[in-house]
Amino acid sequence: MKTFLPLALLIACAPDAPESAAVVGDAQVLAQAKKVVEPGPLLDLVAALEGERFDELGDVELSGSLTAQDPETGSWIAGEDFRVTIDGELRFHLDGAIELQDVGELLFIDTTATICDELLTQAWSCEDDGLTMDLHHTLFPTTTYPERYDASVSGAVEAGDEMMVVEGSWSIDTATCVQEPTNGTLTARLGEHHAIDWDGQAICDGCAPWAIQGEPIATWCAVE
Repeated sequence: MKTFLPLALLIACAPDAPESAAVVGDAQVLAQAKKVVEPGPLLDLVAALEGERFDELGDVELSGSLTAQDPETGSWIAGEDFRVTIDGELRFHLDGAIELQDVGELLFIDTTATICDELLTQAWSCEDDGLTMDLHHTLFPTTTYPERYDASVSGAVEAGDEMMVVEGSWSIDTATCVQEPTNGTLTARLGEHHAIDWDGQAICDGCAPWAIQGEPIATWCAVE
């Protein structure tokens, strides 16, 4: 089955209690959720695909179809089992669509696709053909992205043999905190319900209070 990209480092710290294998495993659920809900890689991929000519990369094998459109109010990229293979190895796969729609300074991002990309953005592993996702983002305002903006997400992403349901909203202000959102929440349901409450405006350390099934568990930290 398709798998998530591994994170560089993942830490779950439970005060006055030794870190257990169960806590580390649970922390991976949030790590996976945090990785896939970030809107930046999707925006980068659409921008890269709009001008990409895969046939100019040299000895490549292309299969399937890829369609792109860049109207004044937004963009969309659609692939029908589109694959780029180099030296016999899959380097890019898009089966589905990513759609961007601008409404003033509000941006809607709708993604229903299986994606792998080790060629343009290097954001999704091509192991097992990539990652399947059905995600709906909003981002506001676009005029100050990526330094300062509010974002929200809802939907589901593949997690092994299951789909993990994710939801969240958060604020980014890099002048206040680079390591994490200044405020907001992220929840992920994969069996149990996980939640973190970002607190970068008060404590900018890349860590946040973490709860499972509504019960405080530990401080969750993701360090790139």
